[in-house]
Amino acid sequence: PNLIQIEPSATPTVAVPTTAALITSVSAVPEPLQGKLTELRRVDGGTFLMGTTPQEVAAAVTECTNVYQGVCTLAYGEDSSPPHQVTVDSFQMEVTEVTYDQFLTFMNWKGPNSHRNGCDGQPCMATRAEDPNSNIIFDSANYRVLDAIRNFPVVGVTWYGASAYCRAI
Repeated sequence: PNLIQIEPSATPTVAVPTTAALITSVSAVPEPLQGKLTELRRVDGGTFLMGTTPQEVAAAVTECTNVYQGVCTLAYGEDSSPPHQVTVDSFQMEVTEVTYDQFLTFMNWKGPNSHRNGCDGQPCMATRAEDPNSNIIFDSANYRVLDAIRNFPVVGVTWYGASAYCRAI
């Protein structure tokens, strides 16, 4: 269904969804964001083994300390054991990074002060008022950045901000 067959030599056939099958309905996207969308590609879900064995952690600690003169302990690997099966659903991902222009269009659509708790009741990002290292300027009505970085990849977005943006597009 809407797939293009690609058959590279010496590898199995890969089914790639066509552009029409990749992009969600534009009408479901908030109007200000419709002109800002970039290409989305489907990433097929699947099941994989996640985590490490105690032996792998010990080997990593040995390499860290002996090869790189790092200060590493077995405790660093405690949250990666035991290895376990994880299943990830299929999803879509933008081909390019989200720019300040795209994300701030989303934030301006959400409205003034939405950066504070407008992403599932959590902060979406910090502005210069909260973090002097932020590139994002908030003038109590709109979010913006200097024109020179408007099309650069956005930085400083919280997990909640990224999640809310992804659901919007």
